Amino acid sequence: MLFTPNVRAVADASGTVDVMSRNKKSWSELSPRQRRIVIVMGSIQSILAIAAWADLAKRDRAAVNGSKAKWAAIIAINFFGPITYFRRGRIQSK
Repeated sequence: MLFTPNVRAVADASGTVDVMSRNKKSWSELSPRQRRIVIVMGSIQSILAIAAWADLAKRDRAAVNGSKAKWAAIIAINFFGPITYFRRGRIQSK
């Protein structure tokens, strides 16, 4: 087996080995600071997505670059989706 840093293999009761690429921590293993960061970042991501979906819902088809269904799906992609929608998905009125 090749040496790969930060990789651990875990065997379940059936003997199946699951190789995880990162050592994931459970919520209880996070420090209070790490928990706050997760909560803040999750809140920001949720607010961005909700704002983007609300904007998309009230916009006319002619005011959106491309399909509204496509943009609704893109918005669901972490921070990338809502930011991309706000920068490229809307046709700015002049």
